[in-house]
Amino acid sequence: MAAVTAERIDGNIGYALSQQNNHGISEAVGLFTAGTLFPEFRRADRWRRRGRKLLESQAQEQIYNDGSYIQHSTNYQRVMLEDLLWALRLAEINGVPFSDQLYSKLRRSVEFLDTITDAERGRTPNCGNNDGALVLPLTDCAYGDFRPIVQSMYYLTSRQRRFEVGPWDEALLWLFGENAIKATHREPVPVLNASTGGYYTLRGPETWGWFAVLNIAIVLPMPINCTSTSGGEVPILRWTVEPISIIPSRNGTTPL
Repeated sequence: MAAVTAERIDGNIGYALSQQNNHGISEAVGLFTAGTLFPEFRRADRWRRRGRKLLESQAQEQIYNDGSYIQHSTNYQRVMLEDLLWALRLAEINGVPFSDQLYSKLRRSVEFLDTITDAERGRTPNCGNNDGALVLPLTDCAYGDFRPIVQSMYYLTSRQRRFEVGPWDEALLWLFGENAIKATHREPVPVLNASTGGYYTLRGPETWGWFAVLNIAIVLPMPINCTSTSGGEVPILRWTVEPISIIPSRNGTTPL
């Protein structure tokens, strides 16, 4: 089954790559995984080399230099990071780590995600498409909790932890072993200024919020203690309980 799947991916990955999104990365992870875990297969070396090359190039193309992601979706950014977390850890275990440039790009990506993750609850703004995908369900945390991927990616890229010990650390135990729990704690990135992707955060003593300079429509569920203001043409959102959903649109219309 593994060999047949890898052969199918190898022969048809062009379509996934043409989409310029997480599909290309996911299929490249499949090639790299099959080639690495099953070296006895005749085409394993090709799958491993091609998957590795594509992961290096796709990550550089899809992750902007400010850490934001080409799909402008917090959940698909998590999908991409979980794909690469698996692949890079697999490569480390087998003594063939990926390039320093890729580690650096992933560090910027997780820093971006960190700045929009509520450290108390693990929630992020539900920005962009969200089909419920969760590639590495290695913890008992809720689906909407982004602390497992933030914690794991910080450890992968810097061997540090972002959060204190909690249920989100189960992914660290599965992927890196118990020594990962003893890693030093890093301070959060104070503000987000992702000018390439068009995302920014504002922080106060008790509240924080973000705004996006994009061609988007804004959907406001308006919790009781949520307020929204508008400065010029840039929407500025503030909340203290639940993140605000931001849904991409085309030509200024909101998709149903």
